[in-house]
Amino acid sequence: MKQYLPIILSLALIFSCSKKDAVEKGNELTQDKTITFDQAMSMIKSGANTEALNVALSAMPNMKTTTIDFQSLQGYDACATSEKTVNDIIFKSTQGFSKLRVNNYNTKTLYILSLSTSHAYSESAPGSYGSGMSIKYPFKQGSIYKIKTTFGGTDYEWGQTKDIRRYPTLQARLTNNPTTTSICANSAPINLTGSSEPTQVFPAIAKDAAKAVELLFTADKCYDYLWLSALPNTSGKSNSTAELWNNIVIEEQNQFAVAGPDNLDVNEQQTYSVEAFSLPINSSFTWSVSGNLQIVGSNLGPTVIIKSTATGGGTIYVSINGCTNIISKTLSTGPRPVTSFNFSKNGHGVILVTTSGQGTVPTGTKYKWYLNNNLVATETFGRRGFTINCGATAKIGVEVVYPYGTSARYTESYTNICDEL
Repeated sequence: MKQYLPIILSLALIFSCSKKDAVEKGNELTQDKTITFDQAMSMIKSGANTEALNVALSAMPNMKTTTIDFQSLQGYDACATSEKTVNDIIFKSTQGFSKLRVNNYNTKTLYILSLSTSHAYSESAPGSYGSGMSIKYPFKQGSIYKIKTTFGGTDYEWGQTKDIRRYPTLQARLTNNPTTTSICANSAPINLTGSSEPTQVFPAIAKDAAKAVELLFTADKCYDYLWLSALPNTSGKSNSTAELWNNIVIEEQNQFAVAGPDNLDVNEQQTYSVEAFSLPINSSFTWSVSGNLQIVGSNLGPTVIIKSTATGGGTIYVSINGCTNIISKTLSTGPRPVTSFNFSKNGHGVILVTTSGQGTVPTGTKYKWYLNNNLVATETFGRRGFTINCGATAKIGVEVVYPYGTSARYTESYTNICDEL
């Protein structure tokens, strides 16, 4: 057995080295992995579960919710005006008869956006007409939109017997070119176009009923309008109305993120990039800023250098392919606060607290320490001991006093577990 021992040890060493090299190579590939903007778009539109990259849609995307309340549209009637602006939201009648009306239903007041297919045609000249409404909203390329509303109270063909009544359907699409007709003019049913996204269609429901509907769009480019259109189900007379109740809620889920520090000290500069699925995007973006931020060097490329010029904060904006501000990031500027504490025990209930996150601090910087919101000391070090009784919980806070200003206070609670006597 002894004669084989050197061989066994040699094989074990070779295997160990090979495994180490493979792990290191895999780590290098992970670290060097980037994607293009087009690849990111494909992953977003496909639901993004790519085994080769081992990524998935973000569980916590950048979220924004906008509620368009019909109550603020009281009195709007497309027969009187084709366009109305409320709270910076533009409503535009695109065809037929669109109006806002108020209805008391089962003791509830409903604010109803009514899309009518009435005044369709004469019986001797078959043909039917739809009614539409476009709502202006900045739909951003690459963002996923859940658009929620209540589709309800749909009227059927008035004056028709039950067996031949035709209910209208609701169509929805993102677009940049909503076709507008003259006020209250009859027009042929408009099948919505203008996007590579498929038109979503919802069959009408019975009068006095209601159904929550959810439209799901992934914007393949930037769009300016959500276009809604009510169409007769079939050719022929369809003197009826499709109704949306109370509001439309637009939930925007942005899968892109601007990577870089959330805070800059005055005159500090840092590099920022764009990520999707925690992967850097190696495409050329157009960068712009507002507030007390300044771009150092070129504003074109996969990364940009941002400098803070004063306290007060600012915002970074990213555009690509002519689509402006697909993602943004707001920074605070000025005294950088502590972002976390490191706790350690020093015996006899003494807890050592060390600050973290403020980076390199200039000469003369001091730390104001708080215990349970009471100032207990001002020191020149980002480390201090606190006596906390066994089993007790204390709230520890610190403000960093720079030569040019004091940071926001960072606070964290600590419980001293009773493992020392």
